[in-house]
Amino acid sequence: YGIYYYTCFASQELEFRATLGDVKPLVNYAYSDQATAINTYWKNLYSIVSRANDVSTKIYDLINSGKLTVSENQELMQMIGECKFLRGFSYFLLTRSFGDKLPSHPAYNSNELGVPILDTLIVSREQLMVPRNTLGECWSVILRDFETAYNLLPTSWSTDKLGAVTKGAAAGWGKYICILKIMSLQRRGLRKVYSAVIREEETIN
Repeated sequence: YGIYYYTCFASQELEFRATLGDVKPLVNYAYSDQATAINTYWKNLYSIVSRANDVSTKIYDLINSGKLTVSENQELMQMIGECKFLRGFSYFLLTRSFGDKLPSHPAYNSNELGVPILDTLIVSREQLMVPRNTLGECWSVILRDFETAYNLLPTSWSTDKLGAVTKGAAAGWGKYICILKIMSLQRRGLRKVYSAVIREEETIN
């Protein structure tokens, strides 16, 4: 049940289907910053971010060593693609859950606060004690991670890696982020048009 509640608690679309005490506050919007489930959700996602950063750094070190074959480098670059996808997806969940508003929200402002963006291995709590990035910065990083993943991942895997993330998955999530951003841009454009019409009517009257 965990992923359902963890990924949907901020969407206002939760339906209570469990009797566990730590889940009920999520559905009733009675949670606080001390809620175990939310703390676990936050820590687990940043753990994925940290591991993706760590693995990516070590892989780049291996590639830059010049000791590997072309096929080995290609395989490692696919691993980088997997890391970028996992990091982008983790930041997506974090930003959607803890950021101020989604780009699809009528009152979305890219300068409002998102979550801290970290690109190094996280080894201490102090590393998370940094200012939150803006929503605009967060969505840009997320989209860039999905784009990088798309460029590096294969269209499909061999049978021993069935279920691993593919180019299609990265494209799907990347397009979803683009749609959210386009909705925000369209809304701003419509507001400008609406304001211009109002000003014109006031001038006529």
